[in-house]
Amino acid sequence: PYDEKIVLSDGSRKRIGEIVEEDEELEVLSYNENEGEIESNKVVDTFSNGRENVYEILTETGSFKATGNHPILVKDEDSNKWQELSDLEVGDKIRLGSEKAESSSPYFFELLPKCYAVGNGEVLKEYKEKFDLKDEEIAERLDISSSTIYHYKNNSKAAPIHGVLKAMRELDYSNKEIAERLGKIKSPYGNEIEIPEKVTEDFMWLLGMILTDGNLNKTEDSRHGSSYTCIRVFNTNEDIIDRAKEVFDSLGLDCYEEEREEGKFRLEVGNTLLAQVINQEFEIPYGNKSQETKIPEIVFKMPKSLQTSFIEGVYDGDGSFLEMEEQYKRRIHFSTSSEEFADDLRDLLAGFRIKSRKSSQFIGDIEIDEKRYEVSKNSYSIRIR
Repeated sequence: PYDEKIVLSDGSRKRIGEIVEEDEELEVLSYNENEGEIESNKVVDTFSNGRENVYEILTETGSFKATGNHPILVKDEDSNKWQELSDLEVGDKIRLGSEKAESSSPYFFELLPKCYAVGNGEVLKEYKEKFDLKDEEIAERLDISSSTIYHYKNNSKAAPIHGVLKAMRELDYSNKEIAERLGKIKSPYGNEIEIPEKVTEDFMWLLGMILTDGNLNKTEDSRHGSSYTCIRVFNTNEDIIDRAKEVFDSLGLDCYEEEREEGKFRLEVGNTLLAQVINQEFEIPYGNKSQETKIPEIVFKMPKSLQTSFIEGVYDGDGSFLEMEEQYKRRIHFSTSSEEFADDLRDLLAGFRIKSRKSSQFIGDIEIDEKRYEVSKNSYSIRIR
């Protein structure tokens, strides 16, 4: 089916229909029968089955859809064999390709939109000396303003990051060296951000929190043609709010904190540039997102350590732990109003070989602090035992 997702070699997923239409050169996970292992291979051909019946297969880690003649790898005692999907029976064990090569944490500067690098005048001076250039020639080669090149070199103005990065590349800086030199960045009129060399576990935890129990808020001022963008985190656990504040503090950002009602806390950080990174690279929309929430594909590319921190943030935002002593049951529970998010979370957990179950129910209204509120939407639950 068009919307069914295929796991690529980097761990991210792409819809089958998009693969066919875009005709890209991609590597996907495939099964090597001789070695008995999952490996990466290039897509060499695509084709259409025409109109066929489509079946949905439910497993302990998620679900998928395919036509009845689609070959499925089934575990038969100590061996694996291929059989058509329509021949599957309840209880069959099938091989799902969720293993990917372990990746490294991405450099933070690789995620940045158009912005300005603070305090990198020495790089421009080194560039000038190595290539024996005049200021006007530097500006032309790096596509930056010639009228302010003097200020860029002397750190009296922050330089456009695309020019600084291009200079570093031509000076043969490694990614690690670039990350070490790019300490602070800013938007044209915003506050500075102290960026880490690489995406950290704390940052991924914060993203999980923002995705589930926070938002990106943009307020437009039509009278002055300006806007105010902020990142907000809500929670009833003050320890979680304090941890989020520590992550923002590590980025050099000031937080506004308030207790809206007794036991209900809000943390707010005004920074357009960081909001852009979260919106563009991590696909978290501005405004209300509850029914549109999904796990960003970039998370599926991340190393396990960062994925773990992200899941921890999701748990702190929308998770709970239930222990029923009389039944000797313990259960981790996630709730969401987005079915896509629920399915994405199961896919992410499957990469850790964690089994889960999904259920849903329609919520008409709910009672909070003796007040009833109309909801009128489906609620999806993911349970791990």
